[in-house]
Amino acid sequence: MKFFKNIVNELKNTTWPNRKDILNMTLYVLAIAGILTIVMLSLDLGFAEVRDWFLNI
Repeated sequence: MKFFKNIVNELKNTTWPNRKDILNMTLYVLAIAGILTIVMLSLDLGFAEVRDWFLNI
C-alpha cells in the first residue's frame, strides 16, 4: 500500500505542461514530421528515377 501512496505523492509533485506548451510542442512535432515526410518523399522519388535510368540503359 505504501508503494501506491508514494506513486500518488510523486504525481502530485509533477509539473505538468500548460495548454500553450502542449500546443507549441504539438506544432513542433507536426512541423518536423512534415519536413521529414517531404525529405523522404524526395529521396524515394529520386532513387526511383535513378533505378529507372539504370534499367533503361
